[in-house]
Amino acid sequence: MERIAILIGSSPTSAAARRAVALAASLADSGHPVTVALVEDGVLAAVAGSPVALPAGRFESVLALEDDLALRGVAGAPLVPGCRPCTYGDLVDLMMAQVDRTLGVF
Repeated sequence: MERIAILIGSSPTSAAARRAVALAASLADSGHPVTVALVEDGVLAAVAGSPVALPAGRFESVLALEDDLALRGVAGAPLVPGCRPCTYGDLVDLMMAQVDRTLGVF
């Protein structure tokens, strides 16, 4: 199965983000190793206890861009279990070397 990365930049309450999470879950349920990378407003889904927190346990990994966490005032906040902060370099490595396909939802 192809390894897939899904980059989500939309607010977790947006229809686009909800569709992206549903797509990621469907791909994971079909056996694809899925990494969800949260950027821009999407990082708000990484904050533990948030009413819009991402169900990170369904995916191979979940990343949240450190710079965007800081810009939104949630740097250092506990993240949902299974999620880790990442750098721009981590995202480049993910897309160029760790997955077969990357999808973006913004």
